[in-house]
Amino acid sequence: MEIEIRLYTGMFKSMRMILDNEVEIVDVLDKVGVKKEEVEFVTVNGCCKELDERIKDGDILTIFPPLAGG
Repeated sequence: MEIEIRLYTGMFKSMRMILDNEVEIVDVLDKVGVKKEEVEFVTVNGCCKELDERIKDGDILTIFPPLAGG
């Protein structure tokens, strides 16, 4: 199974990852070295998802850090 990961943690980074089977989003975070506490929200194929949801082959996972501004 292959997925695309887009990280907006600091600088934007995009990568592809090959996984053996369907996994939860939190498992992917662990594999790319992002702590749950560093994530404000994630999307899968453009839709907001919870960290315990499973991802499938071909999904695009986008990870956003906490946002601040004024």
